[in-house]
Amino acid sequence: MSDEKKTTPAGKFLGGCFLFFFGLPFAGFGGFAFYQGILQAVGRNTVQMTGHPAVFIGVGGLFLLIGLGIAWAGLFGHRYAGLKRPRASKFDDDWKTSKQFPKDRSKRAPRGGRLLRTQTSPLAKFVTLLLVALFWNGISWAVFYQTLSSMGWSWLGLIPLAFTSLFCLIGLLLAGLAVHALFRCLMVGETTMEIDRVPVRPGDRVRLTLRQKGDFEITSLTVRLVCRETVRWQVGTDTHTATEDVLGEVLHETKDARASGPAALTTCEASIPADAMHSFKASHNEIGWGVEVKMDLPGRPDIEEFFEFPVIPEMPR
Repeated sequence: MSDEKKTTPAGKFLGGCFLFFFGLPFAGFGGFAFYQGILQAVGRNTVQMTGHPAVFIGVGGLFLLIGLGIAWAGLFGHRYAGLKRPRASKFDDDWKTSKQFPKDRSKRAPRGGRLLRTQTSPLAKFVTLLLVALFWNGISWAVFYQTLSSMGWSWLGLIPLAFTSLFCLIGLLLAGLAVHALFRCLMVGETTMEIDRVPVRPGDRVRLTLRQKGDFEITSLTVRLVCRETVRWQVGTDTHTATEDVLGEVLHETKDARASGPAALTTCEASIPADAMHSFKASHNEIGWGVEVKMDLPGRPDIEEFFEFPVIPEMPR
């Protein structure tokens, strides 16, 4: 039986309530500043506020998004707090809840298997980059505008302007990355990997099915079974991370393929070596198993995804 501390449904409910009420002030302040900025821009503001309307609109909209995101996270946790997980056996329940194994993030597939999830989905990557870009650009460009408005036309006045310009350039780079992630979502579509069962044990043989939404040419496709080891260590106050693929078996490799919607792009089988190390997660060491997919697409963003699945040790006899 695992001795890990488990979060009860009541704890999840209280945590969701805390997040919800914690996000409301952010959303309220952001909504008020955003609304007053718009009124000040059109010359109908009801509250006397000093500052450019664009600053209030940008900062207010940012706080509004952050507050709504926190409140939504609280509602989302509350919604699923009462769901109970089916209990198959003591060992199966322990590996799912223990922090020593990577969390099983797969879900039931329509055809009876399990759909593996990527480390970071394209939509989540786009949303994260968008929020970071909005936050960074909202602050940096507001400071740049205030610096430009108050600077004296001298060489000393150009120093803070040049310093803030660097932050604005970083903001433009983040905005470009967000646009690239948006093109990845709109022009390519979802990539899914289905496995016939989860969890997997050393010595097992599994069947993998790759599907790609959309209708476009693929100049190169590579599917690999990967066992990846990650080590973290500290030197003084700096934390270093090293990652190495201890196993990288090519399961499928082809040229000039074509994505065709719900039809399987490829189906292959993978064998986990009987003497292989199972999945493991600790503070300084981690071993993970997954399927790496790389596609080269002409005229579209290339695809490089890593689909994780847990490999657990043999059941005690």
